Amino acid sequence: MEKTINIKIEEIKNELFNIVNNSGLPFSAIYYLFKDFMNDLTNAYNETLNNEYQRYKEEEQKESENENEEDIDEEEE
Repeated sequence: MEKTINIKIEEIKNELFNIVNNSGLPFSAIYYLFKDFMNDLTNAYNETLNNEYQRYKEEEQKESENENEEDIDEEEE
């Protein structure tokens, strides 16, 4: 059986906690590290979401055009 998304999330979370705890860095350094990390993640997420939405709109447009062509073909018969 493949790991569920929840199990994968918990594993990553535990790995991150271990890395932070073993780093020896002060809390302020960890804060800035994660702040920058979240900024990068947010930018990547927004880009991915915009790309997915753009592909969705393009597919929707193609489907609409195909339906219109089918309607025109039926009317001609």
